[in-house]
Amino acid sequence: TSPSTTPTISPVGSPPDVPTTRPSRSPVIDCPVTENDSPPTDLPPLVNGTTSDNIGLCTSGCNKKDENCQRGLECYETFVNGGPTTVPGCSGTPVPGFDYCVERPENYLWYEIKDLSGTNRTLKRCEGNCDQDINCEGDLKCFVRGGGPPNNGNLDPVPGCCGLGRKGTDYCYDPKDDPDYTFPPVSVPDESV
Repeated sequence: TSPSTTPTISPVGSPPDVPTTRPSRSPVIDCPVTENDSPPTDLPPLVNGTTSDNIGLCTSGCNKKDENCQRGLECYETFVNGGPTTVPGCSGTPVPGFDYCVERPENYLWYEIKDLSGTNRTLKRCEGNCDQDINCEGDLKCFVRGGGPPNNGNLDPVPGCCGLGRKGTDYCYDPKDDPDYTFPPVSVPDESV
């Protein structure tokens, strides 16, 4: 039998006494991570073509500034060339180059700015477009996608982030989310003393 993916209110066993060397950051998020993945179909459909203020969920017409989206929504940018080919929290395929008002999901690839040179701005986790680690906040690193090996795909999954993002765009990520990351050794206090 395979393990259950649904949590139980009656877990079997107890937690180990020794901490794991591979802790998880958070529960797995169900989101598209490859070009062939589709968002769930039970989400609100995309609506195209408004130019008003107070634009609602999954509706296009915002101007990359969140002012004309309804309160609590942000403007999610798509591009004529490079995608993204999905819009977070919405069903359907976006019109390339149209921007949609959405509820910004945590850990979703988000195109923030084309060029950081000449600014003091840094990007948060899962935000792009970074060029180097210094463009990312704190201990975050710049995950370079596209180009030559080892990142030979323009839509390489970014560790710890959801979505496809924009082709060839580099995003900030937490290296602890990388499956190849080696955590420092965990010291367990000696209770025999």
